[in-house]
Amino acid sequence: MVTIEDYEDYAKQRLPFGHLEYLQRGAAKDETLGRNVEAFSKIQVIPRYLIDVSNRTTKAEALGKQFKLPIGISPTGLHKRWHPDGELATVRAAQSAGTIMIVSS
Repeated sequence: MVTIEDYEDYAKQRLPFGHLEYLQRGAAKDETLGRNVEAFSKIQVIPRYLIDVSNRTTKAEALGKQFKLPIGISPTGLHKRWHPDGELATVRAAQSAGTIMIVSS
């Protein structure tokens, strides 16, 4: 899997409709979700060829801490829909991946 669409297609084949719809929606009127999609659509990745990539890292710093993965888990509720341990399972997965999880209020 390479793109967000790849992951969405994978999820569509495996999750019950209501579960997937819950994850695809935004709070309130989806305003922030729409703005995020619009902002990300303006980002263009320009590949660079024939450069030395032997000393690259995905490490990032946030809140004064170093993380191995620069992608965090956004706040989402109802984790027990996907795992019996709920949010605790998500925290463990984030820790294992070396990233941050933002807890839902």
